[in-house]
Amino acid sequence: KSSLSLKDFEGTLLATMFSPPYSDNLPKDSQGRYVLDINPMCFKIVVDHLQNLRLNPAAAVPVVPKEHRFNMDVLADALKLRM
Repeated sequence: KSSLSLKDFEGTLLATMFSPPYSDNLPKDSQGRYVLDINPMCFKIVVDHLQNLRLNPAAAVPVVPKEHRFNMDVLADALKLRM
C-alpha cells in the first residue's frame, strides 16, 4: 500500500494548504501533527473521494450521511469542492 499525503492531491486547495509556506502556519500538536477544526467524518469523506478520483477520474460523488450534510456543505464550500 502506498502512502499518500494531502500534498499529493495536486491542484486542490488541500494540496496548497499542506505545502510550504502555507503549512507552516497550520496549528500542530506537541507531536507535530496538524490540528484541524474540521468535522472528522466529513474530512474522511473528502480525502477518500480524492483518493478514489486518483484511481478513477469518473468516480461518483460520495453519499454523505444526512446528519453530516450541513457540515459537508460548509467544508466543501471552504475547500472549493463540488460534493
